[in-house]
Amino acid sequence: MREKVFAGQVLESVEDLDELMVPRPGFPPVTTDFDILAQRPVTFLSEWKSYVMRGQTVGISHQKGDPLLFPDPQVIRDVQATYQNAPAGHGADYGVLDNGKTVLVEINDGYALGQGGLHAMVYAELLLARWDELTAQ
Repeated sequence: MREKVFAGQVLESVEDLDELMVPRPGFPPVTTDFDILAQRPVTFLSEWKSYVMRGQTVGISHQKGDPLLFPDPQVIRDVQATYQNAPAGHGADYGVLDNGKTVLVEINDGYALGQGGLHAMVYAELLLARWDELTAQ
């Protein structure tokens, strides 16, 4: 697995690709030997983060948009069931599109998550689960 070399963004022209090559603090140097996934922009009406510990959702928090527009729980279950060898603690971001569909936006390792409204003890347990996994011998 390769590390992230730039933050996702909307590009409006081929010239905007040149901006991806500009060195950025916190990211490794960008070379030209990597693939870029490109797709048409989508409109999110609502965005949510689920917190997952040892394969179970332990919390979900609203991030942006309409807080009454909840993602389809079956999509969340399907992603969890499909994610093989998932970290013991991680977060998965979901969005509800303007066509009503729920989509997976991204998955982040548990050591890189913020608390985001998750109960402090549950958050601590999630971090510890991932830490134990990272430091296991």
